[in-house]
Amino acid sequence: MADDIAPLLEVTGLSVAYAARSRRERREGADVVHGVSLSLRHGETLALVGESGSGKSTIARAVSGLLPAGARVTGGRVRLDGRVVSGLSAREWRPLRGRTVGYVPQDPLSSLDPLQRVGAQIVEAVRAVDRRTSRDAARRRAIELLDRVGIPDPEARLRSYPHELSGGQLQRVLIAIAIAADPVFLIADEPTSALDVTVQKRILDLLDDLRREHGLGVLFITHDLALAYERSDHVAVLRGGVLLEHRAVAHMLLAPEHEYTARLLADVPASAPHKYAQRGAPSASTDETIVLVRDVHKAFPPRTPRERPVVALESVSLDVRAGSVHAIVGESGSGKTTLARIVAGLSPFSRGEVVVRGRALSPAGARFNAHPEDLLLVYQNALAALDPRFTVERIVAEPLELAHAGGRAERRRRVREALDSVALPHALLHRRPIELSGGQRQRVALARSMVLAPRVLVLDEPTSALDVSVQSRIVELLFDLRRERELTYLFISHDLGLVRQIADHVSVLQNGVLVESAPAAALFDAPRHEYTRRLLDAVPGQGLFDGHGEARSA
Repeated sequence: MADDIAPLLEVTGLSVAYAARSRRERREGADVVHGVSLSLRHGETLALVGESGSGKSTIARAVSGLLPAGARVTGGRVRLDGRVVSGLSAREWRPLRGRTVGYVPQDPLSSLDPLQRVGAQIVEAVRAVDRRTSRDAARRRAIELLDRVGIPDPEARLRSYPHELSGGQLQRVLIAIAIAADPVFLIADEPTSALDVTVQKRILDLLDDLRREHGLGVLFITHDLALAYERSDHVAVLRGGVLLEHRAVAHMLLAPEHEYTARLLADVPASAPHKYAQRGAPSASTDETIVLVRDVHKAFPPRTPRERPVVALESVSLDVRAGSVHAIVGESGSGKTTLARIVAGLSPFSRGEVVVRGRALSPAGARFNAHPEDLLLVYQNALAALDPRFTVERIVAEPLELAHAGGRAERRRRVREALDSVALPHALLHRRPIELSGGQRQRVALARSMVLAPRVLVLDEPTSALDVSVQSRIVELLFDLRRERELTYLFISHDLGLVRQIADHVSVLQNGVLVESAPAAALFDAPRHEYTRRLLDAVPGQGLFDGHGEARSA
């Protein structure tokens, strides 16, 4: 199949523009994709790689006829399975969707109707391709599809609502919908960016199986070169809507032609396990325990009399040393965020003891953090955590207002100092969260936390949705702040590659149980628990670099 003369997908000189919003855009042009050419054969995977805003998703939408209102193809041609599709109308695209092209979007929760059962949504996808299909036949096909994508007890899952399934199961539902009509071309748009490494591996293994069995051509959109290395035949690197490189994986890794590609490779966590060691630890690093957790148990009450309480944490104990980076790792549902909220004093716990800087926390928890100068929690999703109505200035100033700290002039000065500490320009003070990039929003969340000068930060997946290059800049900032302000970090993550770069000590949670806790070097070199070994085996890009951070031959 890979030797077919005609490519499955052939993009030639593609340019895409969005409607101009200002005179300047009308004058300079509003193109976001500039003359991109690439191709994909049957049975192969092409990875589109680049930072947010590089044009990856716009290209995917253009080649599948899904550009939003206000966007248009301004130049070039797209040929799909032997047919020119770049000029097709919405009506002409309709018979191609499902049969020729399938689309797996990035975010399952925003892609599935929360008010409809999963089965109804798959049945509708099956019947959309052929309205002559009876509902009974479509239901049988839906069960087959759920079984094919590895969801246990598929008939029962048909009756589930999206919120009743895990992130990995939801992603499998989207894949089931995408392959319902056996397409020849599949677009996977960041299908695993927010998933644990083990779930991510299962999803990508599934896509590989489908590709091999059915000869699918897969356009795999990702910002992660480690995943591109493991899962693709060719890689196309984009920056600012311009195609910088389009080559076989092995050739690109051995000798990247563009400086930007080399920088992306350098930012892959696997490239330098001790990348941040040279940035140093705070001078105040000691053996003092700044956060102590002893035999903490947390159970959620049952929703009905017949159900049992759901145990979220079971007798968890750990010590966080002053000035250290202590990582808590595990899959979704392992109890990481529950533990973070308990340590921050925001969630109750059933029994046990939590002490922060010598102050014992109440097991009853609290609606707000009464001691932000001791410890603050930085949430995973900055966009959801920041009030969309507030400007950056008000967002960062709010903790000062709640603490009645200083007058208006004093607060303005401290807000600007906080922005300076996270390298954000004062020009952003009057913008709202939606007007900022992902990296800028995460910096605003850090500035908001730093404005009260806490000694401990609990960081709940602070970089999980960021590109590797933006992630690298945020982590560098965290290390600089740690050294300058003598901070301690409790770092919650499912990204073992990143944890290996930054952590001094690692604690591993599985289903609410602490299965292993050790210095980072010892845990990565010789993990004792089978679950830890399974997590480490699922980290992408482990064969990407040698011990000196140089790319290996693929």
